[in-house]
Amino acid sequence: MKHRVRQIALDRFLAGLCVLLIGVWTGCNSPSVSPDPDRFGDPYEILTNLSPNSPDEPPAIVSDSLSVLVAYTGGCADHTFEPRVRVVGRAAAILLRHDNDGDTCEAYLHDRIVVPLPGNVLEAPEIHLLNPDADTPFVLRWDLTQD
Repeated sequence: MKHRVRQIALDRFLAGLCVLLIGVWTGCNSPSVSPDPDRFGDPYEILTNLSPNSPDEPPAIVSDSLSVLVAYTGGCADHTFEPRVRVVGRAAAILLRHDNDGDTCEAYLHDRIVVPLPGNVLEAPEIHLLNPDADTPFVLRWDLTQD
């Protein structure tokens, strides 16, 4: 019994360490996700709910797409969110790049966006969505059954 508890604690420690390393790696070393401060494009937030009383709706993989609730300012032009991805080994990192098309309006908008993901991302045992407002990514898929 002690061995199993120790193994679970070790697995949790390694999972946390991997999330940290993926965050550092994707922020510093990714050629497809540039390290410049504007890599997320125009400002936006990833929301987990619309109000404190609303149920949580965290980002998720639904079928072959990423579904995420975002908030941004605008209202006078079409906004686009382009997924930028990087897959190395068992881990995939997704970054959403926002283009506000020069929108200078100041309404606070929120949208559920659904963007298709390439097959190599969907096949990865670990998938992380980088957060423009925090150093900690959203973990969309985590696999502790590594060989």
